[in-house]
Amino acid sequence: MPFCVQCGNENPENIKFCTKCGKPAAATATGTAPMAAVPATPSLWSYFMKCVTNTSFSGRARRKEYWGFYLFYAIFNIATLVVDNIILEVANVVVIFNDICLMAMFYPFLAASVRRLHDIGQDGGWQAGIFAVLNAGGFVFASGDFPTWFVGICFASIWPFIQLCFDSNPGENKYGPNPKEQA
Repeated sequence: MPFCVQCGNENPENIKFCTKCGKPAAATATGTAPMAAVPATPSLWSYFMKCVTNTSFSGRARRKEYWGFYLFYAIFNIATLVVDNIILEVANVVVIFNDICLMAMFYPFLAASVRRLHDIGQDGGWQAGIFAVLNAGGFVFASGDFPTWFVGICFASIWPFIQLCFDSNPGENKYGPNPKEQA
């Protein structure tokens, strides 16, 4: 029996149009029924745009969403830094384009990080602790005590990085349903 390639309906032989969707019979194929359409997987760029437009601190962000956002965040950071340095070299003018872009992306970055921590069952307050240690490390570095600063940076950066790589907590947690299970 022929199957409609538009809707997958099984039609009787020798028909001119699909009995379900009305598509011409020339668009029917014989054999097995066509496979159901597979939903498209969101691209990393769509995750970046989702994080830029969704600056909510509630809910959960799966690993793919966070790292897709972070990839383009890093690319834009490097690109604006290169542009700033080129302008500095050519025109001998200090440009703060990179700084402006980083300030504009700070809030979405912080929100995505908090939602990512929510996904593994951690409180978003960890981010405040990370920034406090990084700032304290910067003050210690400015005072000339480099080893203390380095240890502070290691504790402030490595453990949160490892946490952001953890898989989602299965099922629902106190921050909402698992986004991986909703997809």
